[in-house]
Amino acid sequence: NDARAAITIRDLLANVSGLAEPPFSEKPWSAAYRMFMGSHIDRLVLGVPAAEPPRTRYVFNHVNSQILHVILTRATGKTYVEFIRDRMWAPLGNGAAQVRLDREGGSARVICCMQTQPRSWARIAQMLLDGGKVGDTQVLSADWIAQATTPGALNPNAGFHVQIGQPAPRRNTNARAQQTRATEPFAAPDV
Repeated sequence: NDARAAITIRDLLANVSGLAEPPFSEKPWSAAYRMFMGSHIDRLVLGVPAAEPPRTRYVFNHVNSQILHVILTRATGKTYVEFIRDRMWAPLGNGAAQVRLDREGGSARVICCMQTQPRSWARIAQMLLDGGKVGDTQVLSADWIAQATTPGALNPNAGFHVQIGQPAPRRNTNARAQQTRATEPFAAPDV
């Protein structure tokens, strides 16, 4: 019953939701810190207000990713780990992976830090390049892969949470992160 009612799933996928992203802070009571270290992360992100109308500006926003987690788990009745394992991870032949939970038995913290071996990431990239196929098996629909890798209207280098060209500059108020951020472009525009 507020401005967020205009936000679509597609807006969340394309990072054009207009939702506010809490500014980075190392203060344990801040919303940004609680996103990365606190419990009940889904409840936290569902309370994030709109900062501007949707489809106004591209902003890589961790809130979008976590709200997509809420939608996925509610729609499927599965945990994030169960869904990813059954629908993508196992068909890819990927091995062990780890996600962080916001508390024991809680929600996956999808905003950061899925840990696995480089070969698993490479298999995901190859599946994207192969239109969602792994060998003769269609793991994700070709139509979905095409949509996910189509340049966005507000950022031609990004699809649906898929970087498809040179990264857009990211807002980051953390001075240490700004100092260590790579400034060199990718070796090739299609990396």
